[in-house]
Amino acid sequence: MAALTAPGVGSGLDVKSLVSKLMEVERKPLELLGKQKTGYDAKLSAFGTLKGALSALQTAAAALSSPAKLTPMKAGVSDETVMTVAAESGAAPGNYQVQVQQLARAQRLVTATVEDPNDTVVGGGTLNITFGSYGGGGFTPNPDEDAVSVTVPAGASLNEVRDAINDSNSPVKATLVNDGTGYRLMLSATDSGAEHAMQISVTDDDGNNGDAAGLSMLAYNPAGASQMTQTAAARDAIIQVDGLTITKSSNIITDGLQGVTLRLGKETPDSYATLNVETDTAAVKTAIESFVKTYNDFNKAARDLTAYDPATKKSGALNGDSGVRSLVRQMRELFNVPVDGAAEGQARLSDFGITFKTDGSLAIDSARLETALNDPVKDISQIFAKSGTVTGYASQVDTLVSSLLASDGLLTARTEGISKSISVLDRRSDALEDRLASIEKRYLAQFTALDSAIASMNATSSFLTQQLAILPGSGG
Repeated sequence: MAALTAPGVGSGLDVKSLVSKLMEVERKPLELLGKQKTGYDAKLSAFGTLKGALSALQTAAAALSSPAKLTPMKAGVSDETVMTVAAESGAAPGNYQVQVQQLARAQRLVTATVEDPNDTVVGGGTLNITFGSYGGGGFTPNPDEDAVSVTVPAGASLNEVRDAINDSNSPVKATLVNDGTGYRLMLSATDSGAEHAMQISVTDDDGNNGDAAGLSMLAYNPAGASQMTQTAAARDAIIQVDGLTITKSSNIITDGLQGVTLRLGKETPDSYATLNVETDTAAVKTAIESFVKTYNDFNKAARDLTAYDPATKKSGALNGDSGVRSLVRQMRELFNVPVDGAAEGQARLSDFGITFKTDGSLAIDSARLETALNDPVKDISQIFAKSGTVTGYASQVDTLVSSLLASDGLLTARTEGISKSISVLDRRSDALEDRLASIEKRYLAQFTALDSAIASMNATSSFLTQQLAILPGSGG
């Protein structure tokens, strides 16, 4: 008899349907594992959401955790063409009258004119550049600045001399300038200030000082041999602050007024610019608002993830999780205790217009907060920052969240445990899938054999029926 090509062909049995129904029953344990894995995946995602909310809260808390961050200063000036200003924590609030009597300047020297810097050849030797100050008809070397030696090969062009100076990494820059009558080599000190002036001597290849067959065109010493011309003298910046004269080598003054940086722009010998330094309460308020917002985001995430809705009978992914309940309780209890060591009237959030709502979130009374920030008696750093023996709320939150997010912290332990459970379920699912494949193969083989057997019996029955029908006396 020819082999069956499809289950059920010979017997009429729906083998595929039978096997499918049996496999539905066999797959029940796999479906249960899938549901367990889905639950673990939801918990893992929920902990990821919670960690993200805590990380944002920690960042906002860190911005308030030190007194310096709670006393940012800002500065303004009446005429920004005269100077621009910036203030740091530690600057003293106040108004100042500033007069820029003189801008600092770097020295500049130029050579005599040459027709073609590529064809102008100088003798080989060394340029010896010393830095210091001119005064009283003499030159005083600066003991804090090293002299520079630049080697010039014999037969070098003026262009090559320029390159040798620039390649020496010295505090001198060289450039060629065309003044309309020819080319000049210009040397500029990179540092401004009277003590950064240059004195240049020349040593030829034979070790003799003085003329080096053209290289001496770069010598500069007003009291001696000098072939270069000074176009700008080295000088200091001179300003007056409320009548007090301040002299600095740079037009960027960082150590004149404590905590204030001045960038001088132009000289005002006959007028004053008004400089105002004050506490940047707007920046502090913004930082506090960010802290409150990130706390509220954490509070909402925790509430949503642990909630249960009796109407829909649906639970958050972390409903019933004791670790999360403990975390939320710690965070809320932290704010319920006044800051230890803080002065009376500034030891609670409510003293600065920040209160709790019934859902556990924080609310800000902007008017009260702004009044408190502008109150010279109240120290906002006590309520938020760590200063001496006083540890404010932001600093406490920073410490608490750090412990929660640490490698050995609660959230890491919980997520690692969930990940291990998912890995176990994945391995069990893979093993069960292999087993189910074997079971399905066995069922197909068994029912296919049954199908063949029934088909064979049906064929035998049909044959016997035909033979009996033709026997004598059968009535056929």
